[in-house]
Amino acid sequence: MARAISPLTRDEVVRRYQNIVRPYARRIYAAIALVMGLVAGLNATGQWNNYLLFSHSQSFHKVDPLNHKDLGFYIFTLPFVSSS
Repeated sequence: MARAISPLTRDEVVRRYQNIVRPYARRIYAAIALVMGLVAGLNATGQWNNYLLFSHSQSFHKVDPLNHKDLGFYIFTLPFVSSS
């Protein structure tokens, strides 16, 4: 008679996973952080000019009659906010 193989319990599966992954955990976390930082950096490189305009914004002291915002908002702030 063949003996039935008992299914693994959840704790056994977690323990096996931890035993396999734990020795490489620092390398895995570092690789994930590096990839995420690279992706974020590549996305941000195209937006440097919008950031510079936003960080050095000035007021034009003229108000848009329709939305009641200073015209400097449309030149400096809106491109930065809408590109995010």
